[in-house]
Amino acid sequence: MTHLYFGCDKIFGNRKGYFKTLSALEVTETFEDTVTNKRLANWRTESPKGFAFVMTAHRGVTHPAGREGAPALLDGHDLDTIGLLQRTDAVRAAWDRTLEMAGLLSPKLILVRTPLDFSPSQQNRDNLQWFAEELAPMAGKAMVAWEPHGLWEIEEAVPMARQLGLVPVYDPFSDEDLPQGRGTACFAIYSRRGMRATFNEFDMEDLLAQCDPYQRAIVIFRGQRRYRDARMALTANKARVAMDAQYDGEDED
Repeated sequence: MTHLYFGCDKIFGNRKGYFKTLSALEVTETFEDTVTNKRLANWRTESPKGFAFVMTAHRGVTHPAGREGAPALLDGHDLDTIGLLQRTDAVRAAWDRTLEMAGLLSPKLILVRTPLDFSPSQQNRDNLQWFAEELAPMAGKAMVAWEPHGLWEIEEAVPMARQLGLVPVYDPFSDEDLPQGRGTACFAIYSRRGMRATFNEFDMEDLLAQCDPYQRAIVIFRGQRRYRDARMALTANKARVAMDAQYDGEDED
């Protein structure tokens, strides 16, 4: 049976209520390093056993320095050596800070979100492989997930991530014909736009079916209706579990 976790990229309401209702949270504050160590430790102790945190890696790992210069953590480093999974001291320092925050939060996944600048060039492919082989294993019990943006084709990025030992992060509704894996899945789902602007029960049943091949699936909802959608997915899963239990009881009779 798949262990399922549903959550958002933001806490809605108070923390206790959120932790009681949902089973996952994407922590984005670690990207800009705007959360204190104490706050991370508090989230860990306040969340129930088995709760799934997905923690975004420090921006210095993935993103080049912007107009404002380097993040405070990376003052003194050459701006050209920051981000893009480069084999540099700056990226190593940002990854060390990421691991420090992870040690306080104890996430199930550390999310590496590469920007538009990280195109599918040969240099960036080499950087990704180096990161996966050298830095990602330092995460210990936490798995490392990769969410590419920009020109990457999902049909290529997903199997590449799996081959490198990374968990691919993508929207399962974007391409339902992708080869499914095993182990751990992480889906990032944005609110819809247009004619079918909201998900319905049939969508959630489809989502659950796409989670079935995995041992563990973490589903993070993003966008305007994320809290509603996450609760709908949780309700759909509870209904399916109850139905399966009913069928099992009838078979025993």
